[in-house]
Amino acid sequence: ERSINLSGGGIGVVVNTRYEPQDILTLTMRFPDQILFKASIEVLLVDLIEAHHIRTYRLHARFVGMTTQTQELLIQYIMRFQREHLARHYSA
Repeated sequence: ERSINLSGGGIGVVVNTRYEPQDILTLTMRFPDQILFKASIEVLLVDLIEAHHIRTYRLHARFVGMTTQTQELLIQYIMRFQREHLARHYSA
């Protein structure tokens, strides 16, 4: 598991491999209920994170070639996660 910043349009994630802008990668994530989500992403920006002892990078990418149906599925899972997170941490 890694900390990620995820939206319907793209992703930000910490990686141990340096990629170059415009690289196309295959992203696989496991959603709740063991559902695998696969998509292609285009690397937009890669920043070296100096604070770590091993070389790590913050990768910023956008989804490419995603169907509307797949994007809607992704957004549904993001909204579900946000609702569950808010209920756990901020409910009265």
